[in-house]
This record gives sequence, structure tokens and C-alpha cells, in this order.
Amino acid sequence: MASKEPEMFRERLHKGYAQSLELTGVVAEETSHYQKIKIFDTVANGRVMVLDDIVQITTRDESAYAEMLTHLPLLEHGKAERVMIVGGGDLSIADEALKHKALKEVVLVDIDGRVVELCREHFGSINAKAFKDRRLKIEVADAFEYLGRPAAKRRFDLIVADRPDPVGPGIALFGETFYERVRRALDALPESQRAVVHLHRYEGLTFAQVAAVLGTSEVAVRGRAFRAYGQLRKQLADLFDGGAP
Repeated sequence: MASKEPEMFRERLHKGYAQSLELTGVVAEETSHYQKIKIFDTVANGRVMVLDDIVQITTRDESAYAEMLTHLPLLEHGKAERVMIVGGGDLSIADEALKHKALKEVVLVDIDGRVVELCREHFGSINAKAFKDRRLKIEVADAFEYLGRPAAKRRFDLIVADRPDPVGPGIALFGETFYERVRRALDALPESQRAVVHLHRYEGLTFAQVAAVLGTSEVAVRGRAFRAYGQLRKQLADLFDGGAP
């Protein structure tokens, strides 16, 4: 008797590249007002969530993404108290941000409330502490629209963009208009403190274009990114050296 073929998930996001994951079971599957949501367990990558068949998070490697995207800008800024997270409905970024005790408020703005609800139910190993933290405020809203509200003007010290890929409802979060709204929300900061630490290579905007929208220089944008990385490496080295016998 022939053995049963394992159930596979295959993601084809970029031309010429695909990745396949072997499933051990489906945890949740539904279509929200905005997208198809599927959460499943796998042989090699732990629990996985995909939106419209695009991988968003796996419990095996989420830390590699969330830690770098969160701690670099927070350490480089050094004085942030109010942080906005664009997207991030799985709360992995929020969980990392809330480890910084100096933060007074973390506002997560995600367009799809079902993503937040399902991730609260099925990714507790990542986000349970964040949901219990009183500094966290969750806004179920379009982050692009939210940044355009009068109440968002000069409200935040730091904005972390944990955006989906530039398809579907997330496409408005890529481009000059998005960065103009980011600048408006950060406008209380002096020019020397405006920077973008993380850029997706497929955004279609160069460092120079982003710098122009933010009202700063390309050198400042690139420099702050590399300084943040260097600072993180130093702190990690000090931590491990200090713990050595």
C-alpha cells in the first residue's frame, strides 16, 4: 500500500524562487474582510501564519526578524517613549519593543482585527506577555489612514514598519506618500534624528528618495542604520563578555 503524500504548502512570492513547507496540521483557516488567513504547524518551521498564501511569521525564526527590526532603531534613538508599529498583527514586534522599560506607549495599528485575534489565540508563545502589558494599545485601522489623522501629528518618537509585502491592502504602505505621513507623525524630532533603519529592497525607493521625504540627508539615513547595527553588536558583545566565567 502506497504511503500517503505529506500535505505541503508552497509559497511563490518572487519570480524564480519558491519555498515549500511540510504540514503536520492546520490550526486555523478563514477569509477575513481583507485577506485569506491560514495558520498551520510544520515539520521544520514550527507554527506558521500565511496571509494570501504569503508567509508572515514562523515560530522557528521570528526572533531573527523581530529583534533586528525593533532593537536597532530603539537603541540608536536612545530616548524613545512613544512607538507606533505599522502592521505587526502577530505582535512579535510589540513583544520585543515592550522589553524596553523606558517606553511609555506602544501603539500597534493593523488593518485586520482577525489577524490580531487569531494570533492571540494561536501564537501565545510569542505574544502573551505583550497582550498583558498595559503600555500596549491596539488600533484596528488602516495604518496609512491612521497616520493621516490630526491626532497622529507629532505623536511618536519612533515608527516601526512591520508591513506585509506590497500587494493587496498593504500596497499603500510603500511609496513617498507613506513616508510623508511618517515624517508628519515624527515631525517633533530634529532633522538629525529622522531616519529609516529598515528598507525592503522591492519598495522602489532609494535611500536618497526616502531621505528627501523625511527632510534629512541620505548620509544620515544610511549612517544611522549602520550605527544602530554597530551599537547592537557592541551591547551583545558586552553582555556575553560580562557573563563569561
